[in-house]
Amino acid sequence: MHTVYSYNDGLIALSEEIGGGGEGAVWKTDRTGYVAKIYTSPDAEKKKKIEAMLENPPENPTASSNHIAISWPSEMLKDNSNNFVGFLMPYIQDSVDLKYVCNPSLRKEKLPRFDWRYLHTAAKNLAWLIHKIHEKGYILGDISVKNLFVNDRALVSVIDTDSFQLQDRDGKLYRCQVGSEGFTPPELIDKRIPDIAQTRAHDYFRLGLLIHHLLFGMSPFAGEWKGEGEM
Repeated sequence: MHTVYSYNDGLIALSEEIGGGGEGAVWKTDRTGYVAKIYTSPDAEKKKKIEAMLENPPENPTASSNHIAISWPSEMLKDNSNNFVGFLMPYIQDSVDLKYVCNPSLRKEKLPRFDWRYLHTAAKNLAWLIHKIHEKGYILGDISVKNLFVNDRALVSVIDTDSFQLQDRDGKLYRCQVGSEGFTPPELIDKRIPDIAQTRAHDYFRLGLLIHHLLFGMSPFAGEWKGEGEM
């Protein structure tokens, strides 16, 4: 078991690694309802970005339904030498990855009550969630079936919010550093994502793809290769 500290000097125990990627790992903690993201290479840039996020959190559009729609940083974390290492965030529970909802056979196994009406409701809730995030001036940037969750009430949650594009109070722009294959707007393909200042239109493109995945179980660009040689 590892330990870190909140910036309020509270000790937090990290009990089990439950996920992660290139930037860091997500751990279960002894704080009920919260997990910790611990960066592999924390630096001053990441610290300033999390500080800016803590200063300007978006509204939770499903708070009245007792549901967490946005897994937003809640506290910064440091090691025993006072070095920034990551942040605490709400744990999205009782939900499944959107990829399970989009796949008809997996959906039948994970969410057997999910019919056409539920799929439309989930699509509407996803659009509303992105709208509320945009209202705060944030651009999601990297949206795909990997960082969205849906529960049995068709309520949607987004994780990996530290990848969002945002501006701090001084006007400094923190761009989204990553993208997902199959969900990248065509004008950004073969471009360096970290160099691009994205707009709402880029998120709208990804939203359109996600709604198509939800309602039809496949990408709108799926097709059967008819040419010669390698696709």
